[in-house]
This record gives sequence, structure tokens and C-alpha cells, in this order.
Amino acid sequence: MLLAFTAGAFAQQDRHRALEGAYAEVLAAEQALHDAEARRTQGIEPLEGERLGIVSAKGRPPRSRLGPEYFERQRALDREVERARTRLERAYQRWNEAR
Repeated sequence: MLLAFTAGAFAQQDRHRALEGAYAEVLAAEQALHDAEARRTQGIEPLEGERLGIVSAKGRPPRSRLGPEYFERQRALDREVERARTRLERAYQRWNEAR
């Protein structure tokens, strides 16, 4: 009987550790997603060198357009957000499985 109680206590400790680990991962993944979304929001403005100048017609002010570097940087920021979102979804799955 004591052996069964001890085994049950160890199983409960293991479950508790698994829940704590899963919860910690959810918190970390939520923070990573928040950080990635903030970087994406902050990265909307073009950086120096990401605009290409266009000479305009006589009498009109010069214009510019965004270069390929800008769009590649935006895609990289979007991929980072998607990776963070996937990490969070997996963390929630582990949390639910541990419960």
C-alpha cells in the first residue's frame, strides 16, 4: 500500500512539473509573439536606402518608391510573427495535453 501511495505521489509530482513547464512555455511564447508583432509594427517605416528616387516631370516634386529590400524585410518580419504564433499554438497544445 505504501508503494502504491509513493508511486501516486511521484506521478502527481511529474504531472505538476509538466504543467509548470507547459505554463512557462506558454508565457514565453506569448511574450515572443508580442515582441515579434512589435518589431513588425516598428518596422513599417522604410529604412535608409530602401527608397528609390524617381525623377518626375518638369514642375512636379520628385517622388520615390519602395525598393525590393524594404519588401524583403517586411516578409522577414511577417515570417518571424508566424513562427512565434506557431510556437504559441504548440505551447497551448502541450499545456492542454498536460492538464
